[in-house]
Amino acid sequence: MKEKWLCLGDIGHDIYELPSGEERIFSGGISFNHLTHLHRLGQRQLFFQGPLSSHSEDLFLSRRLDDLAVKKVNCESLSGRAPQQRISLKENGEKNFFSYEPGILADFNYSQPEESFDFILLPVFEQNWCWAMDVLTTPPKGKLVCDFLDGRDFKQEVSFLKEYANKIDLLVVGCPPEDQGFYEIILKNLGKWSKKVLVTRSHLSGFYFDGEQICHFSPIPQDTVVDSTGAGDAFLSSFLVYLCSGMTPKASLEQASVYAGQQIMRLGPH
Repeated sequence: MKEKWLCLGDIGHDIYELPSGEERIFSGGISFNHLTHLHRLGQRQLFFQGPLSSHSEDLFLSRRLDDLAVKKVNCESLSGRAPQQRISLKENGEKNFFSYEPGILADFNYSQPEESFDFILLPVFEQNWCWAMDVLTTPPKGKLVCDFLDGRDFKQEVSFLKEYANKIDLLVVGCPPEDQGFYEIILKNLGKWSKKVLVTRSHLSGFYFDGEQICHFSPIPQDTVVDSTGAGDAFLSSFLVYLCSGMTPKASLEQASVYAGQQIMRLGPH
């Protein structure tokens, strides 16, 4: 039986400024990335909740969801522009995010869906902080996977998670490799903020805590990295799918590393 997934958040434009001076635009956004990977991995019960732009230049974004047979739940149609993230790439393929424009994401009003889901994927970052807290207060019915991305937007205020510890089933944090102190804080507080914890550290070893044991993993080195944009979304989506298929956490982490490694070999978020 395939799981029922709700991705709650954003769909917009990733605008690449390439060294050649060329500009490339891709459909992006963390939630849309997850939906794309889940569909690619065989999942068909896909749902999206978030704002959709009615602007003429953004209408195709809603059609992209239709292409993936994604059902829209409590989606708001707003007249402003969809979110836009500008990206430049270093020679080693590492992305540089700058000049983010949240657009209609800043005007989104969350309302709790009536139906239940197996998994709810919620990214949390500076620009969606207010309504993400509304989601944490009254989350949809199902297992809540809360992704704090690289952790920079909340690492100084981690104590606030205690209030939501009984609601977050899996806490996902991307810990900056250079920030060993933050990594130690996460290790020290396992079990206090969530039932389960997944920590990634870019090219360094990370771990998955299942509530009892820690399973460490190391990303698979790639000879050539074209674009690291969306690698974390690919890793998380595939890890959850593999884990649900009956694989052990260790095998799921290894297979997710392979899948994410394939992602960074080409230009674009997914």
